[in-house]
Amino acid sequence: MSAAATPARPEALLLRDATEQARALAAGEASSEQLIEATLAAIDRLNPRLNCFLHVDEEGAREAARASDRRRREGALRGPLDGLPVAVKDNIDVCGMPTTAGLRQPLHDAGDDAPVVHRLRAAGGVLIGKLNMDEAALGTANANPHHGACYNPWGNGYVPGGSSGGSGSAVAAGLCALALGTDTMGSVRIPAACCGVVGLKPSVGRIPNRGVVACSRRLDTVGPLVRGPRDLDWILPLLEGLAPADASGRLYPAYVPATASLAGLSLAVATDLGQSVALSPEVEQLYRDAQAELQARGAALQGVSVMGLDFGACRRAGLVVVEGDLRIALAEPLAERPDDISPELHKMLAWIVGRSAPELAAADWALDRAAEALLACLGDRRALLLPTVPVPAFLHGSPVPSGHADLTAVVNMAGLPAISVPVGLSSEGLPLALQLIGPLGSEAELVALAAGLADCFPECPPPCTGVPGKGK
Repeated sequence: MSAAATPARPEALLLRDATEQARALAAGEASSEQLIEATLAAIDRLNPRLNCFLHVDEEGAREAARASDRRRREGALRGPLDGLPVAVKDNIDVCGMPTTAGLRQPLHDAGDDAPVVHRLRAAGGVLIGKLNMDEAALGTANANPHHGACYNPWGNGYVPGGSSGGSGSAVAAGLCALALGTDTMGSVRIPAACCGVVGLKPSVGRIPNRGVVACSRRLDTVGPLVRGPRDLDWILPLLEGLAPADASGRLYPAYVPATASLAGLSLAVATDLGQSVALSPEVEQLYRDAQAELQARGAALQGVSVMGLDFGACRRAGLVVVEGDLRIALAEPLAERPDDISPELHKMLAWIVGRSAPELAAADWALDRAAEALLACLGDRRALLLPTVPVPAFLHGSPVPSGHADLTAVVNMAGLPAISVPVGLSSEGLPLALQLIGPLGSEAELVALAAGLADCFPECPPPCTGVPGKGK
């Protein structure tokens, strides 16, 4: 620590975004070892209530933090992520840790890091552990039947969203600066919205899927969850790019941070969303308020009809495709360890066996039509603005809204990037969020627009200043 630096209480950094944590380490206000010790202490205190971490590698994290501090002293830092706490969803392989994908027993003990994990480590990220998720990444509540429900830090007994619920909960509670999730029909953006953090679903193939337990070969995307849009300007470049033997990868121009003024911005908004999706009154009002605020700041809003999207039909067709892919991905535990899979998931995967080839092909064709309809709504505009989820987070044990993933699933069908941004709180103090959807490869502009959208709501408090968890 430099003589001029003012020491910071490391625990005070936990609720700051990754950019601020990196600045504090660079300024000598705290060491990585101090930050990681504060993180581990917070996990020890809060995880019994939140159940967001399934596996914590305390000694590995301490060793990585000490190595980061040595690099800092020697002037050999690997970048701004060096020394910061990171965590990944438990369907992403981490060498030496079990990969459960939310099933009862591990599918395997990973012998290698997934490429995205390798890239985090290569950038100096301190891997804390692996995070809770819906069973087989199929769900939006993270009520895992084997490892227990994960809870939202914003309210007693509330869901964190899913299927990357542990990722959203951990970032919101300050238990890591960055978490990786996977998004098949909204599984990064939904927990980001429920937990009041930022979640990015990148363009299809921008981040490699190798080393990730598949939910759907067509729809899966690895994505980051962070506390602020600005974090993504330096985190996404660490994750993107082709990986050897990754058949899902696509080559995009390298990510370069962008600036985007709201003045004159061509932005599509839905004129008839309430006729297609059952929005809660507060979400509907938030959507109207956001449009008014954006117009007041000079954005050129263009109304579009979304009736042609048929959000519910899109989601149902996506589930057919997902269930077919999962039947293949989980063939070994289905055949040899059926008790590792819940009766509910068994029922879903048994249903798909009875579908005919034309039925499965029809579902795949429906995804193509949904993608075409979304692209038509976007047109030549810079982005399409929609709510992320139709309702705020709900209580564990209450019915999951049937259309909870309606507004997110269609984005995966087109392979487009989308970012969820927290923009307010409900009357019950739960986060509300909007998402921006852009053309393929437009992540940099979306991140800049997300920052502008967040600035429209300066009264929105920082995420998660308290951690009620599951209550008493």
